[in-house]
Amino acid sequence: YGYKFNEKVTTEITGGYGGYGQFHVGANARINCDDLQFHIGVSDFLGLVVPSSFSNQGAYLMASYSF
Repeated sequence: YGYKFNEKVTTEITGGYGGYGQFHVGANARINCDDLQFHIGVSDFLGLVVPSSFSNQGAYLMASYSF
């Protein structure tokens, strides 16, 4: 599920089933500044929220430039 605030800012929530942790839930945001893009998010945060039941976790921060 995603939401586009405007032409420059979007957010997204992701989910899935399978793999080592069985259930996967993530969230990310993207900011577009002309030729520069910033992405920040977590690919799976259930291991951070409920570590007794899930071991999977992951986060990322990315910047890219188009020329």
